[in-house]
Amino acid sequence: MAEKITPHKKPFTPRQATTTMLFALVACFAFTAYQSTLFPVVVTWEGHRYFLLSELFRPENLRAAIFFENFDFFKTPLYPISLRAAFVVFGETPEAVVHLHLLFRFLGIFLLAACVQRLAGTWAAVVSIVLLALSPVLLTYQHTLLAESSSMFAFSLIAAALVNFILRPTLARCLLVTLCLIISFYFRPSFAYHPLIVAVVVLLLPFGRVLGHRSHLKFRIAVPYAALIIFLSFAGMYPWKTLSLKSDDFAQSNSASLPATGYLTLNAVQNSGDIFGFLSKTFDTLSFSLGGRAVESENALFSNIVLSGASPRVLFPGPLGWESFGSSNLSRISGRSHLQRFELGLFRLSKSTRLTRLFHAFTVALLAIGLLRRDMALFVMPFLALSLYLLHAATLFAIDRYAVPAVALEFVCFVVFSVRALRWFTRPVVNEKAHPVREKDARSREAIVRSRKSDQILLELEAELERINKEAGLPSEEQKTFVA
Repeated sequence: MAEKITPHKKPFTPRQATTTMLFALVACFAFTAYQSTLFPVVVTWEGHRYFLLSELFRPENLRAAIFFENFDFFKTPLYPISLRAAFVVFGETPEAVVHLHLLFRFLGIFLLAACVQRLAGTWAAVVSIVLLALSPVLLTYQHTLLAESSSMFAFSLIAAALVNFILRPTLARCLLVTLCLIISFYFRPSFAYHPLIVAVVVLLLPFGRVLGHRSHLKFRIAVPYAALIIFLSFAGMYPWKTLSLKSDDFAQSNSASLPATGYLTLNAVQNSGDIFGFLSKTFDTLSFSLGGRAVESENALFSNIVLSGASPRVLFPGPLGWESFGSSNLSRISGRSHLQRFELGLFRLSKSTRLTRLFHAFTVALLAIGLLRRDMALFVMPFLALSLYLLHAATLFAIDRYAVPAVALEFVCFVVFSVRALRWFTRPVVNEKAHPVREKDARSREAIVRSRKSDQILLELEAELERINKEAGLPSEEQKTFVA
């Protein structure tokens, strides 16, 4: 007897998938909000500068003379504006910083989980939410007065818009990608190079597939789309560049605002001499960072301060007036909760060079699978993560905290790769002896299932027709002719 082929059962209906995702996101927000009450707030020298920049967005300081004389145009304005909005709502307290970064972190997790759900299913999205919520690095920068949480949100915005465009390339979604690129630049100026990276993905899309199906985007349409993304993105960034050039103190503020690493590496770029020296330094930075040794840097420093629970509530130098929060009952955390011990253990585990290399390996493996299968939906996430590493290695000769958004994308790549591998190893074996012609001609298992359903419907129609003929009293010869 031929083996019966049953259709593939989806684990979730659309309503169940929505309910599951909503429950996972609510649990994630509650968990991350609870985390925010357990760990101290770290304010560094650069964080203090962000606080001073947010002061310039007070209504009384928005006059042109005060603004142009004091604003550091090397930095873009959306993060200081967000910081000022948080201070207006929650007051000028360290907790306002944590609440703002909690919002950025949650929105970034939501956007990445939405991408994973469309690429690998609802269960994979739930697993990615858990990993991102438990990430020690993302938790650290939620409690640090730096722009890394907003950068993670901005980069997630680019990834979500680009995945949305790849799955259905239309002009409206192309304009949405462009808008997200402009917004991300105004959160972090190093994202100014990403229109070129996104344009490469758009130009490759007509030659690839999307989740196993051929892309509907033609190359003659992809070229104008890519040109539109580049032109409109740089046009949206141009006003801020114009303002920066009009500032009298622009050059001086640039040199003063750069971190020591960035300032030294920019000088190294100018003194590299030739293109071979530049490429050599870029390769050395990539091999050093992707090899796992870069975890002993700013990421490790801030994580030790935040997760250990032994530091003051505010690490100075901090804004004036915050000293009371460092000397009051919030000054030190009494004891350690189980969650603090758990996060500190995860951080020590994440410092393992082998584990770091393992996540890099999953990212590269997913990139290779996307290239071999020509599947742009699998290619885009690892490509964005690795391009961010390469971008900061080439422009700053330093990766470290500047590429924190790539850490979140590596979690996503790990989940998508694992789900795809699991589906490949557990896919059902089709019995080709049952219907050899159909199995040979069918292009997919879904086509076989549809053919079985068609046969069943035809049998039901023939049985219904035979019953009607019997009720009408038609002769058997006429019945056979009618059925034929």
